[in-house]
Amino acid sequence: MEVKIYRTISDVKEAEWDEIVDPDKIFCTHGFTSAVERSGFNKVCYYPVLYEDGRIVAHASVYFFRTELDLFTRGP
Repeated sequence: MEVKIYRTISDVKEAEWDEIVDPDKIFCTHGFTSAVERSGFNKVCYYPVLYEDGRIVAHASVYFFRTELDLFTRGP
């Protein structure tokens, strides 16, 4: 097994990425991920990809963004 970490989704072939995505998980597709990346919402993106015999067997989208913690508070 081999793990590669990409900094842009465009470095991964769309067909290979989507091969392991369930049809009802559109938010996991290469196209959706690419659109989010291009929007600029996430400034720091990582895409760890696990390969076995040259084929993708697992992948993830990891991103960091700043937010104020009081955004998650309730009440006055």
